[in-house]
Order: sequence, then structure tokens, then C-alpha cells
Amino acid sequence: MMGIKSYLNKFKTMSEAAKASFFFTICSFIQKGIALITTPIFTRLLSTDEYGSYTVYQSWYAIAIIFCTLHIEHGAFNTGLIKYENKREEFISSLLGLTSVLTIAFFLLAFWLKNTCYILDDV
Repeated sequence: MMGIKSYLNKFKTMSEAAKASFFFTICSFIQKGIALITTPIFTRLLSTDEYGSYTVYQSWYAIAIIFCTLHIEHGAFNTGLIKYENKREEFISSLLGLTSVLTIAFFLLAFWLKNTCYILDDV
């Protein structure tokens, strides 16, 4: 019981950034754990071809996220909020605008490639 109270006191004295980082780490472990648990379920429920299509979709999704968001949330966002403390709303709006424009451009490129090059027929 004494150990739990000391951890709670230590947690209360942590900065907001440290608390956010702590919960981000916990949620990341939970997310990876769920993915690890659901993989055997998917492989049992789906046929080999269906599971192969699913993994190809996941790969395309991972690639698209990199190009569409530039992973702005992994550092640029927090740094920008600190740097532009007085103009947070404008900064967030510009990042959302950039992400939206990149997503639309990527969608249009994928749509054009699907209709002209037949590269993405399986997607």
C-alpha cells in the first residue's frame, strides 16, 4: 500500500508533458497488445487469400498515412504549439489545412493511377 502511494505522489508531481508521455506509452502498449491478440483471430476466421488482401490493405494504409500526414503529430505539432504559443489556433488550422491538402492530393493521385495505370487493381 505504501508503494502505491509513493507512485501516486510521484505521478502528481510530474509535469503535464511527462504525464502525457506516460499515458501515450501506456496506450501504445495497449494498442500493440490488441494487434497481437487479434492476429490469431483474423488468421483463423479469414482464408489465406482474404488475410493476404487484408495485410496488403494495411500496408497501403501505412504508406498513405506517411504521405498524407507527414507524421506531423510526431513532433512538429508539439514543437509548434510551444513556438507559436500566442497563435495556437492559426498553427493548428494551418497543420490541418496542410494535412487535408496532402490527403486530397494523394487520393486524386491514387484515383488517377487506378483508372489509367491499373497498378492499384487489387486495392
